[in-house]
Amino acid sequence: MNEKKFLASILQSQTNYVIRINRQGYFTYANPAFLKAFGYFGQNIQQVLFHTTIFPKDVARCQQVANDCWNNPGKISRLLIRKPIGQSREFIWTEWEFLALVEENGQVNEIQGIGLNVSEKLQIEQAKEEAIRTLSYAMTYAKMGYWKLDFLNSQLYMSKEFKALLERIV
Repeated sequence: MNEKKFLASILQSQTNYVIRINRQGYFTYANPAFLKAFGYFGQNIQQVLFHTTIFPKDVARCQQVANDCWNNPGKISRLLIRKPIGQSREFIWTEWEFLALVEENGQVNEIQGIGLNVSEKLQIEQAKEEAIRTLSYAMTYAKMGYWKLDFLNSQLYMSKEFKALLERIV
């Protein structure tokens, strides 16, 4: 009984996307979070091919993961892809775990995916990398002062010479 409640809570989650795709590439299920996030409310998701919901440059990798799932039922395959939002040119980064589902009779007819929006996480990582690149560049060409980035405490330490250099640049 608790297992059914747990599974139901995942399907109804507002943060996790849950989808299922058949061998023909059509959705057989998408939870409300997926439908809402990508603008499919009011549409019959069973008439949508999965590859039409993916950023075009990511389709080949998705097909590779799907093939891997079909050929290795029970094996989890991970994937980071871009998902367009409705018919707009905007997209979000999503991280997925896919698994081919084996039915009681041994047939494998669906792949299930559980995904998350990781756009904010990637933006933070990119900002950190850009800050490090910028500071390293300044240090290389200025040849003065020092800086230290402490990721554990999210602190940036700079010498007064280095701060003065950055003030002149900005």
